[in-house]
Amino acid sequence: MEGKLSSENGTAKAILYGGILIMLGHILLAMPIGMGALFASIALITLGTAY
Repeated sequence: MEGKLSSENGTAKAILYGGILIMLGHILLAMPIGMGALFASIALITLGTAY
C-alpha cells in the first residue's frame, strides 16, 4: 500500500510541475517581447508537455 501511495504522489507532482511549465510558456508567449521570448515560450511548453 505504501508504494502505491508514493507512486500516485509522484504522478501528481509530475502533472503539477508539467502544468506549471506549460502555463509559464503560455504567459511568456502572450507577451510581445521578441523572438527570444517566442523560442523560450516554445521551449517551456515543450518541456512541460514532455515532463
